Amino acid sequence: MSTADQVRSILGGTIKAYRGDPAYRDRPDVHNELDRIGRRLNQPIRIALAGTLKAGKSTLVNALVGEDIAPTDATEATRIVTWFRHGPTPKVTANHRGGRRSNVPIARGVSDQSNYRGLTFSFTGLNPEDV
Repeated sequence: MSTADQVRSILGGTIKAYRGDPAYRDRPDVHNELDRIGRRLNQPIRIALAGTLKAGKSTLVNALVGEDIAPTDATEATRIVTWFRHGPTPKVTANHRGGRRSNVPIARGVSDQSNYRGLTFSFTGLNPEDV
């Protein structure tokens, strides 16, 4: 039995116990949260990385994904929160305060200093305080 299967089994037992306990039988907030946890178990794993400038965050993302998707030579990329999600084609979207979204131009290419062949994109024109 995999670890995920073990966790699902434990969660199933927890849900059954809470639904059978008179103190929690009429607590939809508890049941909704347990259901939410169950749904999350079927979603891809999420990893959060934080660190100082040039600490290797992008290098770790690239190693985990197995492809150079996070630019390792762009210092402005670390000034804003960046989400990487699996998708059919590379796309970068800036989410602005107030709900506005804008596409960020991207390209796959070689950087000046090395044979880095990953994605390159420019945050020129974006204010980190607004993203």
